[in-house]
Amino acid sequence: MEILQITPRIPYPPHDGGAIAMYNTTKYLHKAQNNVTVLSLNTNKHHQDPQSIKDICSAAYAVDINTDIRLFKAMFNIFKKVPYNVERFISKKFAQKIKEILLTHSFDLVHVEGTFVAWYVDTIKQWTKAPVFLRAHNVEYLIWERLYKHARRSTKAEYIRYLAKKLKRFEKEYFNKFDGILAITEQDAQRMRDELNITVPIQVIPAGVDFETFTFNPEIETLPNTLFLFGSLDWMPNVESVLWFYYQVLPKLKVYYPDIKIHIGGKNPPAEVLALHDDKQVFVYPNVPSARDFMQSFEIMLVPLLSGGGMRIKIIEAMAMQKVIISTSVGAEGILVQNKENILIANTSEEFAACIRLCFEDVLLKQKIAQNAYNTVKKHYDWHTITQKTMQFYRSIIEQGKNE
Repeated sequence: MEILQITPRIPYPPHDGGAIAMYNTTKYLHKAQNNVTVLSLNTNKHHQDPQSIKDICSAAYAVDINTDIRLFKAMFNIFKKVPYNVERFISKKFAQKIKEILLTHSFDLVHVEGTFVAWYVDTIKQWTKAPVFLRAHNVEYLIWERLYKHARRSTKAEYIRYLAKKLKRFEKEYFNKFDGILAITEQDAQRMRDELNITVPIQVIPAGVDFETFTFNPEIETLPNTLFLFGSLDWMPNVESVLWFYYQVLPKLKVYYPDIKIHIGGKNPPAEVLALHDDKQVFVYPNVPSARDFMQSFEIMLVPLLSGGGMRIKIIEAMAMQKVIISTSVGAEGILVQNKENILIANTSEEFAACIRLCFEDVLLKQKIAQNAYNTVKKHYDWHTITQKTMQFYRSIIEQGKNE
C-alpha cells in the first residue's frame, strides 16, 4: 500500500513511549512491503533531521514548529474552541505541506498519529478521497482528568480540570471525523464508545516490542534486588509517580531496609526530581543512552503511575527483558497481565511497599513472574503480529468504502 503517516514529531530517537510506538509503526509497515511517506511536525523540543528515519520509510518530510508553552497564549486560549494542548500543534505551513503532498502523490490511506494532529483531519479530507485513520495512543482528556483528581486544589489544578473538559469536547468532535480508529487498549476503545460517543469503526491494536532491539547484552550484569523507575520525566504523570513513590512509599521501605537504593532514569527531569539526587540513596539518570541496557542493569521495575492513560510501552519492553514489574492498575492498564502471575499490582503506598518486600524475600515468585512476563509479550506483543492486524483493519475499511 501507499501510506501517508502524519506525526506530531519526528519519531527519532525512539526513546519514549510515543516515539517508540510511532517509530515501530513506520518501521514494520515498511518491512511489510508498504511505501510509507512520513510527514512530521518538527518541534523545538524534539527537533531532528527527517533523514534520521530514512531507513525505515520511503520518504520523510518535516515542517518546523515551536510548540513551547507560552503563558499568554495559554491564558488567551480560553476564548478559543481548540484546547491549548492541540493549538500548539496547529501550523498553516504544515496544512499547506499536507495539501502539497496529497496533490502530488496518490495514497491508499492516511494514518494520523494521535490527538495533537487530529485537528488536520479536515485538511486531509479536503485533498484526498483515501480513508483517514487515527492512531489513538491514549484518550488524552482522561490523563488530565486523572491529574486533576490527584492534584492539590489550586489555580493550576483548576486549569488542569478546564483542559480536561476542553480536550474531551475536542476528541468527541474530531475522532468521529476519521474513517477508522486504532485504539491502543480495550479500555480506551470502550471509553471512546461510551464517553465520547464515537461511532466510526474502532479496532484495538496495542503497541509492541521490537525484539530486534530488546535482546540481552551479555556484557551487562543484573544486580539482584535492585529497584528502578524509568520513563520520560518531562511528562507530568511520570513526575507525579516518581514524587509519590519517594514521599509515600520509600519511607515505609526504609523501616525494613535502611540502606535501600532507588534508580530513576528518564530524559528532561524537572528540578524537583533532580533534587532527589541529594538523597544519597536515590540515583537520577537524566541521560540513558540505551533503555535495554538500563533495564538489564537492575532487577525490579516500579511503575507507580496514578494519572496516565493509554498503554505503558516501557512495561512490555521490561517484560521482554524478563523484569519483575510492580505497577499500579493505571500503569498496567490495557496490558495482558494478571497479578502474581506475570506482574505485581499495587495501588496504595502500603501495597507497593509490601510487594517490594515480597520480591526481596521470595526468589521463586520473582523467577515465575519474570518468565511468565516474557512469555506473554513474546506471544501477544511482537510488532510483526501487530502490523498484520493493522493491515487487516486498513483493508477492511478500504473494502467497506468501495462497497458504499
